[in-house]
Amino acid sequence: MVKRYIQSLIAMKYSAPMTLLSFGIFVFSYLWIERSQLQYKIVVLILGIVLGILLIYYYFQKISVCRQLKKVKDVKDFDQSVMIGHIFLLEDRCMCFKGSKIHESNYQDIKNLSMEDESKSMICLRFADGSVYSCKLTSLQQAQRFGAFIQRKNNSAQLIKLTPKGDGNLKHVETGV
Repeated sequence: MVKRYIQSLIAMKYSAPMTLLSFGIFVFSYLWIERSQLQYKIVVLILGIVLGILLIYYYFQKISVCRQLKKVKDVKDFDQSVMIGHIFLLEDRCMCFKGSKIHESNYQDIKNLSMEDESKSMICLRFADGSVYSCKLTSLQQAQRFGAFIQRKNNSAQLIKLTPKGDGNLKHVETGV
């Protein structure tokens, strides 16, 4: 399910540009057939090349994500995980997705958790290896519960501009109990 979710995100990212390019190719092909002008043929060729390049990027990113998911230990466990933004949380580890990168880590590898934008409930998760993942939460209270969970799992993790509230239970991070 996690694999399908991530592949759906990638497909949604490319669906609008590919649809618009296909529609443009149809329109300019019709104009080329009706009016027999060379500029319409050139526009169709350019749009076709751009669409081909976009398809290559789409499939490359899709294959890249599948390869990275094969390296994740017991990826099926993440089907039952708690999801916050593009961060999948289990009791012993987490998996983050950003662009075409997937990062699996233990909670001990988390360096700090910071509140980036309090009005939008944006948090930023930094790992010891230097990777950074940000996500938008539903509320400030969810960010505080997430901070309490991270503090419970890793006492050495710094919380920046965030005060932990709650018992630090994983299920409470998502539900808001």
